[in-house]
Amino acid sequence: MKMLTHSEAAAMLVRASERGQLRLLSDVRHPSGAIQMRWRVGGMTLDEVFPPHGAECTHSLAGAQ
Repeated sequence: MKMLTHSEAAAMLVRASERGQLRLLSDVRHPSGAIQMRWRVGGMTLDEVFPPHGAECTHSLAGAQ
């Protein structure tokens, strides 16, 4: 599992979208207000968690070589 910065994750999503390789697997809003999104980016999975109240979001990439 590799952790990405917000700008790295955003750039990866944009590139994958432009290539037609982006698919949203799940989009869950937790009772706490946090939002968790899971994307299929090519052959990898990108998990994003956006905590409530503007706290720092996290981005983790599984399947990275």
